Amino acid sequence: MTRLFSLKIFMLLVFLSSTHVSHASATSGTIDTTLKYAWGENTGWINFAAPGSDVTVTDAALTGDIWNDNYGWINLAPTLDGVTNNAEGVLDGSAWTSGLGWIDFSGVSIDSTGRFHGSASGVLSGTITFDCAQCAVQTDWRPASARAASSETSGGGGSGGGNGPPVVAPTPSPQTPIPIFPAAGAETPEVTVDARSTIQPSRNVAAAASAGEAQALALFDITLSSEGLRSSAAPGESIAFSVQLSNFGSQKRADVTVFFRLFDERGTQVYAESETVAVDTTASFVKRIPVPEGALPGAYTVETSLSYAGQEVPATSRFTFTVGPPVRMTDNSAIYFAGIALALLLILGLVYTLRVRSRGRFVIHDYSDKPKEERIYYEIISDTIGQMRQRAGDRALDVATHTQGLVVDEKTGRVLKITDSPAKVVAGLVSGYEKALGKKVSFSFRTDTTL
Repeated sequence: MTRLFSLKIFMLLVFLSSTHVSHASATSGTIDTTLKYAWGENTGWINFAAPGSDVTVTDAALTGDIWNDNYGWINLAPTLDGVTNNAEGVLDGSAWTSGLGWIDFSGVSIDSTGRFHGSASGVLSGTITFDCAQCAVQTDWRPASARAASSETSGGGGSGGGNGPPVVAPTPSPQTPIPIFPAAGAETPEVTVDARSTIQPSRNVAAAASAGEAQALALFDITLSSEGLRSSAAPGESIAFSVQLSNFGSQKRADVTVFFRLFDERGTQVYAESETVAVDTTASFVKRIPVPEGALPGAYTVETSLSYAGQEVPATSRFTFTVGPPVRMTDNSAIYFAGIALALLLILGLVYTLRVRSRGRFVIHDYSDKPKEERIYYEIISDTIGQMRQRAGDRALDVATHTQGLVVDEKTGRVLKITDSPAKVVAGLVSGYEKALGKKVSFSFRTDTTL
C-alpha cells in the first residue's frame, strides 16, 4: 500500500514537472489560431494566423507573413529590416508589403501572457492597433523574465501557471476594402517618409527562383521635376511638375498606380490623390495638384509613391515648393487686368460676329484635337484668318505666315501651332491686315447688310 501511494506521488510530480518545463522552454512560439486579429484604420482586419502565414515569435525576432484581405501578404522579416524582439517582448523594426510600404512595429509589445499590445504604423497603412474592442493577438511564446519567474514557482492549475484568465476570441465583422486616403475634411496624422529603397525579396520570388521559375519582374522608378515650371503657388492655385516613370525590369506593358501627396512644413498631409498609368519602358506627363484654399505660407513637399503588381521596390520621389500669401490686387493692377479683359472681350466679340456672318462662306477648321483650355484661341485666330482672307485674298495667308508666334498651313490657313501669347498673335494679325487693306479693321458689332 505504501509503495503504491509513493508511486502515485512520483507520477504526479513527474506530470507537474513536465507541464512546467514546457512553459519554461517557450523560446519559440506561434500565434493562437483563435486570437489572431489586429485592426488597421486604413486596412481593416489583419490576420496573424491565416493559412500559410507561418508566423514565428522568438527571443530575437518575428518572422513569417501576416494577411490582410485588402492588401495581401505583409512580410515581418524583409531583407533590409524586419520586426525584432529584445527577448522581453519589446518589439522594434519594420514589416514590408508592396501595397502599403513600411510598417513600423516599435510601438508594439508582448506581455507575460503572450498577448500583443500597442500599435504599429505606416505612411499608407495608418495606425494598426492590437487593443481595440475586438482585437486580440496572442502567442505561446513568453518573455525571458516570465519564463524565469515561472521556473521558480511550482506547478499550477489548468490556467497554465499564472497565464491569467482565459480570453474569449473576438469575431471580427466582415470589412469592405478601406481606402488609403481619408475623406475630405477628415483629420490627417503627421507622417514621416522612410527613404529605404532597395529590393525586398518576397518568399514567393525566392520560391520561384529555387524552382527554376524566376522571370523578369517589373521594377519601376519615379522622378519628379519642376524645372522650367513655377516653383511657388498661392492658396487656391495649382502647382505643376513633370513626372517620369521608368521600368528597369520587365519590358512588358504594366499598369502602375501613382499616389500623390502634399505635405505642409509640419509634415501634415493636406491633399492626396492617385491615378493609374500604363507604362511600357518609360512614361512622362505633367501633373497638377491643387494647393488648398486655406494653406498657410511656407515650404510644402509633393511626394509620390508607386504600387504595381509584383512590386519588390518601394519607389518614391519628392520635391519642395513655396506657398506664398494669397494674391491681392492693387488698384493699378486691377485697372490693368480690367483693360486686358475688355480688350479680349472686344476681340472675342469681333471674331464671333465675323464667324456668324461668314459661316458657310469659308472653311471652319476643327480643333477638337487641341487641349480644351487652348482650343478657343486656335478657333479665334483661325476664324480671323478666314474672315480676312475673304477681304484680302492670299495676302491674308501671307500676313498670317509672317506673324510672330504663329504657325499656319500656307495652303489651307489652318492654325498649326501658337508659340506666343494669343493676345499678341491676334494683335499682330490685326496690325498686318490693316496694312494689307490700307484701312482700320472695324470692331463694330452691328450687322452689315451690304454683305
